Order: sequence, then structure tokens, then C-alpha cells
Amino acid sequence: MVWFNNHASWGSANYEVQKLFMNNVGDQVVPSTATTTPNVSGPITGAVGLSTWNTSAAYDDVKVTDADGNTLLTDDFSGDAAQWTHSGGGSWAVQDGQYVETSDTAENTMVQVGDTGCHDYDLHVKAVKKSGKEGFLVAFGVKDTGTYYWWNIGGWNNTQTAVEQAVDGGKSTLIAKPGSVETGRVYDIGIKVRGRQVTLYLDGQEWGSFTDDKPAEPFRQVVTEDKKTGDLIVKVVNAQSAAARTTLDLGGAKVAGKARVTTLAAAPGAVNTETSTVVAPVTSTFTGVSDRFTYTFPANSITFLRIRQK
Repeated sequence: MVWFNNHASWGSANYEVQKLFMNNVGDQVVPSTATTTPNVSGPITGAVGLSTWNTSAAYDDVKVTDADGNTLLTDDFSGDAAQWTHSGGGSWAVQDGQYVETSDTAENTMVQVGDTGCHDYDLHVKAVKKSGKEGFLVAFGVKDTGTYYWWNIGGWNNTQTAVEQAVDGGKSTLIAKPGSVETGRVYDIGIKVRGRQVTLYLDGQEWGSFTDDKPAEPFRQVVTEDKKTGDLIVKVVNAQSAAARTTLDLGGAKVAGKARVTTLAAAPGAVNTETSTVVAPVTSTFTGVSDRFTYTFPANSITFLRIRQK
């Protein structure tokens, strides 16, 4: 982020930007937490999961095998679903030999199964969309409710298929293509995990692959209190090349529901000159503030949120 690291040399054309930094220092650090930069050492490990988003879907014939083809787990839902853990919203039930999420309005309905230390495996599952706005979410590398990967097939109102990575509740997109799901059609979904390499198969054809081994640029946040105004100042640097949807926990602070937002975002190599100000602050208002809230920070950005305390 050249434009951030070299902000002191921007000159008089950037006085407003320099003033922005000086006016948002704060007087005292307030305890808070937020999504951290993902760790990319070692293989991708975690359980597997199924989910939906504003969609009712049925899953069947789940099978996980190791790299040698040995079966680690299997479920055809001819009995109950006792081995699955429901950690999200929605409502799941075994119906006619399938595991069905019955609500087409619930979001993030994750159920999971398996060992969170599992690695180097193949996941196969069949899925059918019953109703709703989107398609299927098949998860792997599941650590907990906020840290996982999932293949979002027919997401974004059934217009795009992508792999998303969630870390402490904040999501980023690793690979994406246009794609949709037909209601009532059976889809055969396969995910092959080897080390940090993932290959994805849809109806027996390779859909795409990626290797999650690139150290991410830092995502850093700090919350301070301005004693003069009583405001909390949330300062976030997202030096990653993708937007970061992140949950911020203000530690139970009693705050107003609205924040004044100032954002600086530009390409990593952008530099302001006396005749061109390519990096300039943009102000807006965000109305979803609480003591724990979610916000999407743009790629290659610095964001200041001023939040009034009650």
C-alpha cells in the first residue's frame, strides 16, 4: 500500500488526507476484536458441512474418503442425522432418505460432521434445490461457526458460483464464476483437498481449482476513544486485494446505531501528486452499528468509523 506508507510525502494537495489521520487518533485504546489475517501454514484442515442461504435444499449420499480412497465417513440418510451438528439457522430434518433444510428464508444454516483436524480428503454429495432464491453451500475445512471454506453454488441470487473463505466470521472470495442452479435437478458435487490445493467438480466435470498458500496482506484494526467527544473511533487497514466482510466486537460498549464513515481506497501503487489526488477520503453513513456488528471493508483501504457512545 504505497499510498498509505508514503502519505507523509503527498504535499499540500493532500492536506485534507493528512488532517483525517490526525483527527482520528483517539486518546485511549478500547478492547475490541475483529477478523485476523488467515494462517496459511500446513494443510487445510477441518470438518465438512452443508448449508443454505434463502433456499430450501435436500442433500444425499455424503461420502468422505482419504487420499488413499479409504472411507472416513458416509451418510445416505436412511436413518437419522445424529452424527451431524447444527450450528446455524434454519430447520433440518431427514425426509425420504435425504437431509433437508426446509426453510427458504433462513441464512447460513450450517450443519457439519467430522474431525476438525481432518486433511487431504475427498468430499462427495448430491444436492437438489427445492425452493428459494439461491443454490447450495458445501463446506470444507470447517473449524467452527466462523472459520471455514464453502463452495457457494448459485449464490448472489442464483447468479454466481464461488469459493468463499470465512475467518472469524469475515468472508473473502477465492475463486468465482457466473453460475446458477435449477430447481428440482440433482447435482453431483465433489471437492478434493490436498495440502492447500483444492479442486472442485460439478456433475463429474472439473469446475475449477485454487491453492490457498499465498500469505495474505494484513488486516488490522484498533478502536480508540476520543475523550473530547466521547466517540469510539474504529480504524481498519485492509491491505488485502479482496474486500473483507468482518465482524467487529466492541466488547459490550453501549453505542448508537449509526456511524460516520470515512474511507480511503485505491490501487496499492497509487500515489498522490500536486496535480492529481487519486487517493481521497470518501464519507458515508453506516446504520448497522451495535456492540457486535458486521461491516465490509473495501480492498486496499483504510477506514475510519466514528461511533457515538450512549
